[in-house]
Amino acid sequence: MSNIVDLAQVRENHYGRRAKISTSLKRLSRDNRRQLLACYPYMRFWLHQLDAHYYAHFLRLHLSLRESLEQQIALAGEQFAVINQFDHHAKLFSAANYLPSDYHKSQLIRADLEKLNTAVSEDYLLPLQAERLISYMARASDVYSIALLGVLYMLDEQLSFAAPALLRGLHSKGVDTSEACTYLRHHCGNRSSLWRFLRSLDNITDFQTQANVTIAATVTYEMHREMLAPRRFRQSVQRNTQRDE
Repeated sequence: MSNIVDLAQVRENHYGRRAKISTSLKRLSRDNRRQLLACYPYMRFWLHQLDAHYYAHFLRLHLSLRESLEQQIALAGEQFAVINQFDHHAKLFSAANYLPSDYHKSQLIRADLEKLNTAVSEDYLLPLQAERLISYMARASDVYSIALLGVLYMLDEQLSFAAPALLRGLHSKGVDTSEACTYLRHHCGNRSSLWRFLRSLDNITDFQTQANVTIAATVTYEMHREMLAPRRFRQSVQRNTQRDE
């Protein structure tokens, strides 16, 4: 497909009633949490079986995602420049008006990895789902760069709600959560930043941009969920562990 959003939808909704983007994203977040909560193997693994070794690999996956996202946002520069598919007019969105001031989180992950005793290779073999997610980010950046905000919301929202439970599970496995969990603890105490981010996105009023941000979040929610499915995640950890031995 040459576009992230169908042009017929753009034309149909161009003059229609414009809903707030935060409403769509919060509904999407709730639907994702319902799917996770309904999956017993998923909840059992991430809440009760996550130890230091698995945690290091979780961080390594998120490091790849965060670094790729931060790189794509940096390439976009100070403005997200996009073309309206309805009237072909160029639109500019100032990145400073939407990006949270603390969206750079890859350095937190690197600091946590250094504090963990479990070594994870820099030459990490990413699972297919992570590669697809990173490829999607690059494509979204090329086609409609402001859609990257949907990916950023997906990552921040998931950690904002999951981090407290993950920290409790890690603590029960003997992990010193005061030392190697800066990335998780940052999200625990930063829910207000997520709400500010959502409110800033409500300043986006045209349907095409709303749709592209929401669709990017929808697609990457599914990819991220598949990436962390217990069976796939264990297989990825096993491949990298055997490779490093």
